[in-house]
Amino acid sequence: MEEIGKLSEFSKGLDSFPKLKKEMLIKSVCATLCFDDIVVSKEQVSRIMLNKRVYMQDDKLQKVKNIIKAYESLEKINPYNVEDLFKVNDILTDKLEKHILDFKEECIT
Repeated sequence: MEEIGKLSEFSKGLDSFPKLKKEMLIKSVCATLCFDDIVVSKEQVSRIMLNKRVYMQDDKLQKVKNIIKAYESLEKINPYNVEDLFKVNDILTDKLEKHILDFKEECIT
């Protein structure tokens, strides 16, 4: 939990450096996707952020979009509030197919 708070505070400090903030977001998205064995390039993430066409499977594209939204929402949440964490989880799972979510839930329990 403390790491989320630190990240949130750190990202607020990046507001005066938009190019650095964008680069950090792109790297964070690429690193996060590695946990799901999804390899995307920085260029692909950048194009998705600009709403440009990217050729990849629909479910992977949706995951990338959701992760970008989740990282962008970190500035607005309280990392110590469970409801806020549920909101981020909802962002991460938005528009993903139900069977993917069920599988992940089975792995966790």
